[in-house]
Amino acid sequence: MFASFPPEVQEKVRQGKIEMGFSRDMVFIALGAPHRVYARQDGGGATEIWSYEDCSYETDFVPVHRTYWYHDAEGRLRLGHDWFWADVQRKRAEEALRVEFDDDKVTAIEALTIP
Repeated sequence: MFASFPPEVQEKVRQGKIEMGFSRDMVFIALGAPHRVYARQDGGGATEIWSYEDCSYETDFVPVHRTYWYHDAEGRLRLGHDWFWADVQRKRAEEALRVEFDDDKVTAIEALTIP
């Protein structure tokens, strides 16, 4: 399928770029599968919207309280409490791009811009 695209479209797809008028297949090859797909109905008909997310990960080194059982020197079972440090990783995902299709062609592209 990729070989059937015009050379200028092939180059843009290789770079992961899309343009107005691209087909669903061209967008799929350039950007991969969307994270979400929306369907909008309005007076003009049906529109399909593909949404792509940008993910980032944050790692924090946080104190964690732990309760545990142990045997003391005389063999008695005791309850202990302690604090330790642990790495906690959080995933942050936000919508970065929306691509609207009408009749299998891209009719709108919305990209998140950070001021």
